[in-house]
Amino acid sequence: MITIIGNSATYRAHRRMRGWLAAILTGAALLFGPCAQAVTRCVATVNGGKDGNDYGLLNAFSEANNGAEGTTWDIRLRYGTYQLADSLEFEPAGNKDNKAFYLSGGWNADCSSRTGDASNTIVRGVAPTQNTYGTDFRFIGNNARYDIEYIRFEYFTEFKVDDGFCYDGSICPDTESVYLAYNEFRSGEGLHLNVFDAKKFAFRNNLVAKMVPVNLIGSYVDFAPVGIRVRNNEEAPQIIFNTFADLDCGGATGGVQLLSRNSNVALHHNIIQSTGCTKDLIIDPDESGKTVTPYYNLFLSSGGLVGGNVADDGNVQNFNPMFVDAFNGNYRLANGSPAINKGETVLGAAQDGFSISPVDLDNKFRPIGTRFDIGSYESGVIDGTPSVLTVNKDDDVDNGDCTLDHCSLREAINRANSQVGTPQRIAFNIAGSCPRLILLDSALPDITDSVWINGSSQPGSAQNDQDLGSDAQVCILIGPGATMNHAIGVPTSASATTRLTVDGLGFGNSFFAFSTAPIELRSGSGHKISGSVFGGYLPPGNNPTQVGSLGRAIYLNGTAKNVTIGGLGNADRNYFGSMGQNGIVMASASNTGVTIQNNYIGVQPNGLAAQTNSGAAISISGGKDGTIVDNAICASDAGIELIGTNTTGFTIQRNNIGVNAAGYGVATHANNTGILIGLGSNNHIIGAAPLDDVQQGTYSNFIDNNNDDGIQIASNLGSNNTVSGFISIRGNLIEGNGRSGSGVGIDLGASLAQLANDSGDADAGANTLQNHPVIKGTRPNGGLNLDDHAALNTLPGQPLRVDVYYAATCSAAKGANATTLIGSIDVSSGASGVVNFTVPVVDPVLPGFLTATATTALGQTSELAPCVPSDTIFKDGYQALGL
Repeated sequence: MITIIGNSATYRAHRRMRGWLAAILTGAALLFGPCAQAVTRCVATVNGGKDGNDYGLLNAFSEANNGAEGTTWDIRLRYGTYQLADSLEFEPAGNKDNKAFYLSGGWNADCSSRTGDASNTIVRGVAPTQNTYGTDFRFIGNNARYDIEYIRFEYFTEFKVDDGFCYDGSICPDTESVYLAYNEFRSGEGLHLNVFDAKKFAFRNNLVAKMVPVNLIGSYVDFAPVGIRVRNNEEAPQIIFNTFADLDCGGATGGVQLLSRNSNVALHHNIIQSTGCTKDLIIDPDESGKTVTPYYNLFLSSGGLVGGNVADDGNVQNFNPMFVDAFNGNYRLANGSPAINKGETVLGAAQDGFSISPVDLDNKFRPIGTRFDIGSYESGVIDGTPSVLTVNKDDDVDNGDCTLDHCSLREAINRANSQVGTPQRIAFNIAGSCPRLILLDSALPDITDSVWINGSSQPGSAQNDQDLGSDAQVCILIGPGATMNHAIGVPTSASATTRLTVDGLGFGNSFFAFSTAPIELRSGSGHKISGSVFGGYLPPGNNPTQVGSLGRAIYLNGTAKNVTIGGLGNADRNYFGSMGQNGIVMASASNTGVTIQNNYIGVQPNGLAAQTNSGAAISISGGKDGTIVDNAICASDAGIELIGTNTTGFTIQRNNIGVNAAGYGVATHANNTGILIGLGSNNHIIGAAPLDDVQQGTYSNFIDNNNDDGIQIASNLGSNNTVSGFISIRGNLIEGNGRSGSGVGIDLGASLAQLANDSGDADAGANTLQNHPVIKGTRPNGGLNLDDHAALNTLPGQPLRVDVYYAATCSAAKGANATTLIGSIDVSSGASGVVNFTVPVVDPVLPGFLTATATTALGQTSELAPCVPSDTIFKDGYQALGL
């Protein structure tokens, strides 16, 4: 996809290479984003014509199918029943795809407001029989978005959503999301969802009931009543708070059959009840399926790649969920149901990183009681009163209690600490307009028992729901009224089970400062910091207000582990700016399992403008097995800094480094270095792992616009000077680094320049100073492909993977750019260590440049090879091969 915006830097960085390369290969016209044109259709009948606000369901679908490529279609169904005589399909042709498609029910007469109730908007097909094939509801193709909400679908052969497989050489716009929520699917044969490349997938708060196979004469049943296949490995898919009931397999397979290539599937709070199935739930091992761990579900039996311990993970094994009246279609929970109050607590869900559903399928608030009910409906049964302490004063007075007349944040924390073993939630209801400032006289009491400090509960607050930028309202601000180490801390003495959850708070300095950081974590496990502001600007970005500068923002040390900073959802995003030192800091080898996800660091909450940090955005000098993913990191000294032998095993993926959240950058967005690794830090993955297959035309991290190196692996790598340590750098988009005049995309040894190969590759240093391939030229091999001829001179007897990249530009002074992966091959260096090979690559058609990296089986990646014009064939001549 090419989106043209007013300046060349913006244009360059907005290339999304998969769609861009496919468009070049087919000579396609430029594609524009899914918001190029938005069309809303209000529907009251099947065929239209009832009144001025009735386009008709079939007419609206026909328009959506035939509308221009890249448009947005919002089809709104008024209350009522829509009886169809035939199938209903949204399946635009390939030259009319890339659309954002919204289908929703529950709208009023002019479609200006909606009440969430699927049972009042019914789209009814024709049931199949042994002699006839019934209605299909089909939503298929390479489109930007599928959103389906608040509709009851009845009587069908198949309900299917399929975002389309991308074949080599095809135009494949990325699907942003597949989202089905608050729907009912009743009296059909099968519900089948195929997700190939959608970044986000959610199936939540739905009822799927009475899925019964109907054998056409001469046929047999070989499909699951509910089949969900997720082949993308980006954001964690969500299958949560659904009721799957009366699923009849005819003995064929599982009631709910899930295949996922993402092991981080959120599979929780579902009821799965089947009859005649081999298992209620099957995690399919085919097609690279991953193990999935279910939490807080109700089912009797499971099979396949089911992870964890079913009972210990909160699941209820019971055949009878005890519905009110399943025979007549009422799948609400009867009193005494084993699903009632058997889910997670609100605090536990927040600390475990579960996405929750604040309302059920009847649009009732949930949970009622201390725990969620399992399934799509929440009962009225209360098992106790949740522990909530409400802060109602913005002073820092401590009168020894927390009462309706006076409860400061200090008093609330003291009270929460005193309730040992009972997790507490601290809410806010402080009188006055937003924001409210709490000026501390000293650090707040240490957190010694699990607590959720819920700043988003303050009236006037709002959580962000925007993919780009933020519309959050942060109403509780905390600042130092004297010099102190921190505002909120978990001390070394706290138990290993202590959990701190913070959301919706803002932190800034005044005339005084936090000498360590506003939040300091030295013990405990499962902490989560989300939706908060650390220095710089408050959201929303269109009305910027500064909260002041900070030294550091979040500091981890001691034994704190399994910490999440940010999170998967838009509401989880934190904002960091105006840091005088390093922003997020980890300093202990015991800080394991930390996830830093979806934060804006050095970019304002609007996701666009920079807010400068003096130190590193993320500085890790101790810790292992962490994940840094989906962040926008710019305007800092180093974007990500991994240093020291105690820092091992980090995975860095899908970050924008040196550019803003929209993917473009100018001088103010530049980091000095994108990713800096040194002082013995090793065993990290930047992009793809050594042996991963990476799809052509895709990329993980976007590393661009940095003043010096994009990725610098310093020569002082310690253990990384041997074959035991590695930095795997594969499948990233790396371009435009070295703004200062020196610096390359990948730099082994911190020379800020291209490293020369050595014969035999016997030298030692960062990533063993692995030699890079030498590209000798390309030759057409027919169709849309080229043969890329190359050589490699390296240590004898080792297997390597060579990745070949294309870029439109190359600067000899700054080294090669790698904007599009166009081919990969596995080679062996053999007894001599010198290997010639040919890589089949996609022909970029337009003139440009090729480069490549070599990665050993252990994961040691070379620098980018010097760029070679993509349309030139070179002779070997007297050049020593691979040098």
